Amino acid sequence: MFYCNDFTGQCSFCFRDIFTESLIYCECGTEMCIKHSHNHNEPGHTRIQLTIAGVMPDIEIQVETPDENIDKSSIESQVRQALFTPTVEGIRIKKCTHLKPEGDINIETDKCTECDINSNSWVCIKCNKVLCGRQQYGIEGNGHAMNHYTEDNEHSVYLKVQSIDSTRKIADVYCYKCDDMISHDIYGRIRNNIKNENRKNKKSEKIKSSKVTENTDISESDSSVVLNTMEISKRLNSKEEDIYQRLETESEKQIIPYFKVWTDEGIIDLGNTCYISSVLQAITYCISVTKCSERVNSVYPTECERPKECFGCQFKKVFKRIEWSHKKRSGNFSVNQFCKVISSIYPVYVVGTQQDASEYFLALLTLIESYSEMGHFTGLFDCFKIQQEIHTVCSDCDSTTKQKEAASILYIGFNQTVNDLFAEEEVQATCECGRKKKQRTYLTHAPSIFTVCVGKGLNIDENKENPTEFIVKDVAGKEIKYVLEAAIIYRGTAQAGHYIVQVPLKESYDLGKLLFSEYEKEYVHSQKPQEISEHTKKPEHNEKVHKKHKPSTEITEKAAYLVHDNDKMGIQKLLLPDATMLFYKLSNE
Repeated sequence: MFYCNDFTGQCSFCFRDIFTESLIYCECGTEMCIKHSHNHNEPGHTRIQLTIAGVMPDIEIQVETPDENIDKSSIESQVRQALFTPTVEGIRIKKCTHLKPEGDINIETDKCTECDINSNSWVCIKCNKVLCGRQQYGIEGNGHAMNHYTEDNEHSVYLKVQSIDSTRKIADVYCYKCDDMISHDIYGRIRNNIKNENRKNKKSEKIKSSKVTENTDISESDSSVVLNTMEISKRLNSKEEDIYQRLETESEKQIIPYFKVWTDEGIIDLGNTCYISSVLQAITYCISVTKCSERVNSVYPTECERPKECFGCQFKKVFKRIEWSHKKRSGNFSVNQFCKVISSIYPVYVVGTQQDASEYFLALLTLIESYSEMGHFTGLFDCFKIQQEIHTVCSDCDSTTKQKEAASILYIGFNQTVNDLFAEEEVQATCECGRKKKQRTYLTHAPSIFTVCVGKGLNIDENKENPTEFIVKDVAGKEIKYVLEAAIIYRGTAQAGHYIVQVPLKESYDLGKLLFSEYEKEYVHSQKPQEISEHTKKPEHNEKVHKKHKPSTEITEKAAYLVHDNDKMGIQKLLLPDATMLFYKLSNE
């Protein structure tokens, strides 16, 4: 049987989707637009072509295939379920090997055959018996479906009666063996024989009984409200509830202040993924502006067996989409598939958890290095590789020791600047002549992109401000200049906070000029003179103005930095005291 339960509706090589053009789907799970259909030609793999007409939820799915053995109605059901099924923490519900076709699913009642519950009803796929689910927060149930499975574990798959949607032609299905919601293609086998009038009356009764007053106990009112299984899952998953609450709080209060100009432009937040968005935006700018874009291409033409699961293929896809979004307004987009690939390699980066941007950057660079060695990229890792030589010298007896080191990121403390990395310093080691030695670091290879991670002090006023450009010498004494290209800004604690990325306006192509002109229209020219002066008024006597919270002032084009905040864009001066990562480009001067 041909399955497409992992259908995403988007090309595995670009961001074209099923709603704009037909997609070719391979049995291995690869999805291709017409342009990229030649990128994946696995011998012996069956392909189908899928086309969607109409607008969600009123869509028609057309399946084209020369293979007469493929059940088109089953494919249509699978695709419909995949498109309408919500995602939890950015990951689609799983496939299941326990779901086996055994004829029609006849539903005669929504009432449990063992008790009177009719709001949390599940029908056994194997024997069509209707039973209630487990008792959960806000959901009634006596666990008779679970008891039925315990008595005979071949009866493991259940369909929720209340989730059947005849308009969208979908339904929730759960497997006790998988202990999870599962994808399926069984909608066409459902025979819902419950009388329409009966269902209508019960629905109206539930609407009346679900009305909640200010004094109503939530546990009493919720018991009569029918929730779909995804909502139940969300309620039970406290971690996810915390994430949603935190995101709602952040949306009400801007953690990092800037002038917001555009929304729905950039990388969609999948749930605490601001660190991912910031790193991807920063390195894309750096690779583009240093003329390293060609290095994202393969050393030689390759055909990947599983492009949807390949870091190299997904990184190229995301890089090209972000690079394009830097040059013209192109709307927002999701990097969900890319995140799934990363989390399959590094589980710590699963969507929905806050992580450190510098550690994520290092994980990406490790993968870029590995895939460069395999030929997926043409020396892309070398653009970030910092090679240096440390000289330890005694000025009295002229004895010198040399040590070579390589890294993709260098670290400085909150009370240091990038210049301190190459300053001469006295070390603890003592020479044989009895004098203390001195140490200085030189570059042996000047990378196109020089990345620095900045430590944070307990008080932001303690943080030294890093320069927007610096000069370092190589071993031959030649001066090498670096200029700031991007800065990742962070505010928060070690456990939770928010990341954005800032880029000099002059480095942001024509899109930056357009953004700045709209900023002037909205925040400068539209304000009366006295309104602008209110932003810049001096503090009252004895009123202390913290560096971190200086009043907003009008920003000149020369001082302006473009802000990427997930899928929002704006303007702000460079917030160097809050910078946690700095990306410098090699200057051509």
